[in-house]
Amino acid sequence: MKTNMKIRALAILLCGAAATALSSCSLIDEDLDDCEVDFQAQYRMCLVTNENLEIARVLGKHSTIGDDLREHLKDVFNDYGRDIALDFYALPDSARTLPLRGNLPTEMNATERSYEIFMPIYDYMHLAVTNVRDNGAVAQRATDRCHGAQLALNPQPPVQSTTLDDAVASQRTGLFSGRRLLTGLTYGPQQYDFPMYMANDAAAIVLDPRTAQFTDVRIYTVGFATAFNVCDSVYTYPENDYFVRADQVTLHNTNWLCYCAVSLPSREPYYPTRSRLEIDEPVFRYDDSGQNVWFYDCYVTMKSGSITRTTLGVRHPLRAGQLKIILGWIDDNGVIRTKDDELSVSTDLDWQDGLIFEW
Repeated sequence: MKTNMKIRALAILLCGAAATALSSCSLIDEDLDDCEVDFQAQYRMCLVTNENLEIARVLGKHSTIGDDLREHLKDVFNDYGRDIALDFYALPDSARTLPLRGNLPTEMNATERSYEIFMPIYDYMHLAVTNVRDNGAVAQRATDRCHGAQLALNPQPPVQSTTLDDAVASQRTGLFSGRRLLTGLTYGPQQYDFPMYMANDAAAIVLDPRTAQFTDVRIYTVGFATAFNVCDSVYTYPENDYFVRADQVTLHNTNWLCYCAVSLPSREPYYPTRSRLEIDEPVFRYDDSGQNVWFYDCYVTMKSGSITRTTLGVRHPLRAGQLKIILGWIDDNGVIRTKDDELSVSTDLDWQDGLIFEW
């Protein structure tokens, strides 16, 4: 009888202890060291792009070149996440917080993937980025605090005016990011969906050499951000623009030339009659803003040794997820010509290497 009474008393004590533990995990102002929220999250790559439409619009009669350009950009306009970086920032101090069990995942290797993450019970700002590891030009920076976390050029371009020698390499992957505020959390499972959207873009130029006598062509793009603030979805722009070095695209069965540069987006122009639309997905527009927003900067070295510089100004923004293609030709003086009336054009038939540019 005494033994049964002891067992019963022990059971009551254990049940009481369990109830106390559960109730303490549900209260925000209690000691949270042993309490956790079970995040059951679904991360999705959401690719919003005009890639196929732009290739069809500009290169419809040159389908082989379009296919080669699409192949060149296969790791950029692609809704497949390889590496992934997840960061949880406990509010209100925005301190980076690690899970109570195990480590945060670093591999996605999918278009959509679920993770289970056990975190202390706080309110959080949660940030995620993908495809940074193999990008080549961009790295994560200042991740200790959520409002400082960036995807930024690494290294950053010089503060002073830059020359062609300071050109930044074209990016090799499509960067995706997302953010989510997680509040009112309690002990136990919490499910949420986490879409991620593209943060960079691409610009290409396709040229018919015709009868031009040249030995080299170099293409750069100018007028883009140096960093992306992940928490605020805001881009940072330099006081002095820098050059992005376009890569030559491998073309088959043609003597035409194609160059492509992948970068962060351009500045947003001021449209006097524009309407403001708040939306998470990018909206591509081509209407003339009346001002040069970004540039193709082209250098053709002639057989005579002289260098012809052509600068093409684009009057609409290049936004995240967007591809812009210019179709043109090289004339006998090395000048880049195009039938696109929306572009501004300036030329220098005897450009001298080493000049510093102000835009």
